Amino acid sequence: HLDEMARTPARVLSRGQKQRLGLARALIHAPKVLLLDEPAAGMDPRSRADLRVLLRDLASGGTTILLSSHILTEMEEMVDGVVFMSHGTAVASPPGWGPTPDQAGSGVAAPLPIQRTWRMRALDTGRLSQWTHSAQLSVTAEEDGAVRLSVADDAAAARLLREAVEAGVEVVSFAPLSGTLEEAYLAMEGERR
Repeated sequence: HLDEMARTPARVLSRGQKQRLGLARALIHAPKVLLLDEPAAGMDPRSRADLRVLLRDLASGGTTILLSSHILTEMEEMVDGVVFMSHGTAVASPPGWGPTPDQAGSGVAAPLPIQRTWRMRALDTGRLSQWTHSAQLSVTAEEDGAVRLSVADDAAAARLLREAVEAGVEVVSFAPLSGTLEEAYLAMEGERR
């Protein structure tokens, strides 16, 4: 998006354009570790979507990316793990989003598996319930017949969806829950007060 601005002085760029320029400068030497503070600040929705895709591609290619942000709903779409910090100290990882406090200080180098909660809804809620029972899945049923279940990663989610459809479940929607990071943060803050 910055091609047309190549000869424009940086001081006249918008905040979002400056963010993209800073990201380009950080990536020019293909770093193994990338530290980003509020990387989407000032960006328009298209640039934010592009940023999410870029960060996922970099992570898939082996780049370690550490993000700092106050926009937790956006973080959910970009990260594999989370640690909440307060006054420069790691205080907690929400359940399913990162290492437990005892694991965090254990010197574990590899990232721990992250479980995300997904919601599945089907045309026939009875069929969905039968399938989850026969597949021995641990689920939480909702009032509308949908179910919530923990899924390790996108590949596991795709596999689960395929298995449901192959079993005759007419899936209407299947997506990770959003807002869970914010809920976890608010619950943690409530406990700390």
